[in-house]
Order: sequence, then structure tokens, then C-alpha cells
Amino acid sequence: MNILKQFLKIVDWNLFSKIQLILVTSVFMDIGLLYMSFKLMQHPVANVSFLLLANKVLFAYIMIGSLLCLLGFLLKKINKFSLLYAHIGVNYNAISLMVAAFAIGLLILPMV
Repeated sequence: MNILKQFLKIVDWNLFSKIQLILVTSVFMDIGLLYMSFKLMQHPVANVSFLLLANKVLFAYIMIGSLLCLLGFLLKKINKFSLLYAHIGVNYNAISLMVAAFAIGLLILPMV
């Protein structure tokens, strides 16, 4: 019951905080995928050159997500940019999820 109360508090947050929560979860997911790809780099079935390229893309998405989250802290004071920030944050999350699915597909072969 306590967890439900904690989740219901999210409804009362402002738009910037909600988008920042989405961005932080997306960045942590990309960090986990980056760790997994580095861990599976020595597997004999893994395509190392392609994994290195995927690592660069994941690192770029981590940096972009972190910068967007920091930008949200700066824009919290200016409320007129809330819808634009939400639009950019949600689109970043969608593209990041697409890249994550692609990265998981690359990592499936060495995991089996």
C-alpha cells in the first residue's frame, strides 16, 4: 500500500519532473545496455566492430539524455517552455527505446 501512495505522488508532480523521470529511466537503461555490451565484447560469436559502433551510439544517447535532464532543471523556472521540453523528452525516449531494442538484438547472440 505504501508503494501505491508513492506512485500516486507522481501525479501531483509538474511536467518538468515527470519528463525528467522518463529521461532518467531511459539513461539508466542505456547505461545498463552499455555495460552488457562491454561485458560481452570478448565472446567469440560477438561482432566486435559492430558492438564498438553500437557502444558509441549508446554513449551518445546517454550524453544527450543527461544534457536534456540538466536542461530541465534550468527550464523549470520558465514555464512557457514546458510543452516544448515535454515534446523533446518524449521523442528522445521513443528513439532511445528503439536504439535499445536494436542493441538488445545485437546482444542476444552472444548471450545464448
